[in-house]
Amino acid sequence: MDPNNRPLNGKGRGSFLLEMMKQKAQNERAQTMSHSVETPSVSSTDQTIRSIEQPSRSSEGYSSIASSSSSGGRGRAQLVSLLKSMSSSESDSREPTSLAMGHGRGSLSGLIKKLGKPSTSAQESIEKDSAGVLTKLADISVYDNPPVSDVQSSEDIAPICRQGKSGTKVETFANYIDLKIEPGKGLFQYEVKFSPEIDSVGLRRKLLNQHSATLGRTKTFDGAALYLPIKLSQEVSRYKSEHPMDGSQITLTIIYKKKQSMSENIQFFNVLFNRIMRALSLVRIGRQNFNPKCAHVLPQHRLEVWPGYVTAVNEYEGGLKLCLDAKHRVMRTETVRDLIKEIYHKAQYNYKDAVINEIVGTSVLTRYNNKTYRIDDIEWDKTPRYVFSKGDEKMSLIDYYKSHWNIEIQDQQQPLLVHRSKIRTATGEKEERVILLVPELSYAAGLTDNIRNNYNMMKDLSTVTKMSPDQRREVIRRFVEEVEKNEVTRELLSEWGLRMNSDIVQFTARCLDPEEIRFGNLKIHKSPDRPADWSSTAVKNPMLRTPNLTRWHIVYCTRDENCVTDFLKLLQQVSRSIKMQIQEPRRVSLKDDRTETYLREIQNSISNDIELVVVVFPTNRTDRYSAVKKLCCVQKAIPSQVIIAKTISKPPKLKSVTEKIALQINCKLGGALWTVSMPLEEVQEKA
Repeated sequence: MDPNNRPLNGKGRGSFLLEMMKQKAQNERAQTMSHSVETPSVSSTDQTIRSIEQPSRSSEGYSSIASSSSSGGRGRAQLVSLLKSMSSSESDSREPTSLAMGHGRGSLSGLIKKLGKPSTSAQESIEKDSAGVLTKLADISVYDNPPVSDVQSSEDIAPICRQGKSGTKVETFANYIDLKIEPGKGLFQYEVKFSPEIDSVGLRRKLLNQHSATLGRTKTFDGAALYLPIKLSQEVSRYKSEHPMDGSQITLTIIYKKKQSMSENIQFFNVLFNRIMRALSLVRIGRQNFNPKCAHVLPQHRLEVWPGYVTAVNEYEGGLKLCLDAKHRVMRTETVRDLIKEIYHKAQYNYKDAVINEIVGTSVLTRYNNKTYRIDDIEWDKTPRYVFSKGDEKMSLIDYYKSHWNIEIQDQQQPLLVHRSKIRTATGEKEERVILLVPELSYAAGLTDNIRNNYNMMKDLSTVTKMSPDQRREVIRRFVEEVEKNEVTRELLSEWGLRMNSDIVQFTARCLDPEEIRFGNLKIHKSPDRPADWSSTAVKNPMLRTPNLTRWHIVYCTRDENCVTDFLKLLQQVSRSIKMQIQEPRRVSLKDDRTETYLREIQNSISNDIELVVVVFPTNRTDRYSAVKKLCCVQKAIPSQVIIAKTISKPPKLKSVTEKIALQINCKLGGALWTVSMPLEEVQEKA
């Protein structure tokens, strides 16, 4: 026995063996310290090493050996069996040795010497660890896929011809502009690692921005992935940054991953063009951008027409293209409060119903934040004095607009407008949010029914909004010129290597022959003048498959009884022309328009023999509509048709609206309107 390993305090062989086992564990832990991911305890280190040495015996360990050694005796016998088990577990993967093992104390001494030798199996397995399981956590890549070679650009791939032979060829233009990418530029993806680790994304950006002179100021960085318009000279680059707080040195490792394909960059290019629109001082309303500086003013009608654009970038055969079209937005120069006062002077007795019919369902613009809202309802019982909670503070709408927007509300008795929007919560569910608007600060946007019914007003608007193809082409050309003249927008494109063509794309199209539309009773429609429109013919011919409607209910508010009666009379006339038999329904009149009232009455009226439920709403409310559809579609599984009273309360348009509703009811009951001749046999043969 080696005298250097003799314990200082002699307490028998047990204390000597315990000291030897501790020494062995310390040696193995020192050897694997630079390779293991983390070493929380001695036992976890031992288990990690043993799992590497004996993958087929992952369940073995010191604890399992000790627990299973009770059959080997007690005292020295148990100690010897324990050492034999440890020795045999280490020597399974090696070649058998010719060393003869003794018995008794001699075998104990031999086992101790054998255990004292360093094991090379752990080192060999660590060297062969190609998966990076035991590497440092900071060295592990966040990307699953290895770097790939640069993707071939779609501009270099010839478009696939998918044209047929029928029809006549015509030369056409499309509202698309080719986006050219400069040679050597694109969207190159890099991974950025920090040593030591930095958790804050803002601090990571500051450390990376210290090397803008080398990387360039044009980049996109989200904290881990870096996108550059050019490829760096080296695959792996290292930079030294100074920590802004303590001045320590931070090492940045930038690793090249790949050059992204155009299909992966679509969202990036759309965001880039949104920045271009903002640089051109355009106002974003919804998903469209308008220019209030070039508004066409119609003072005789108190209207403004804002010109604008709708854009979308996508990849097509032949490269990247920008879809651009001209758009107009009709804005009122008077507020919603002015409209309410005007309607009140015309009809003081039932002015609330007139205001609802005129305003509910339209869009308004709040000029203090340039946002548009859809008006879903009117709160007649609430005024700008309404108090709401903002955080821990309670304030009225008057105080809110005064403190946040420096706006003083003049009329403190006006009702409030209601807008219901859906927001997505942190759990991914959709939640309805109610926004109250002040009519005095809301400007009507879009066309109302009064404007549409005014012939002179619509005629003057059409001179501005209706554009010929040549005029649309000229608008697109002017947009390209504005982008090229503006220094900011020109730099935004050039920094990412983009350039727009000066004109729209041109290609060869085919004009197909009109198809035969087949209705019921072998009726055939073929119109060479308007081959793509047969809506008027659909309501004058029998439908292809017509189910009859005999047992159905109609639910409505008492105040809408007159328009419901007119609708039912006209529905009987329309049903005869389309050869559909519709019996008189059971009427269910409601005293109020609460959602609970609708649900209760529909629940009570639904039975097993009911074929359809028609529900008439006085106003368009998303929550009420969703509740009724959930009851009819999910809980009761019965066809339903929802109608807004406003759409059936106008006699001039009642016939066309009733015809469309009749066609919808036919389809919901399992009917079919029309069909076309399709050569299915030839299709199967070709397939």
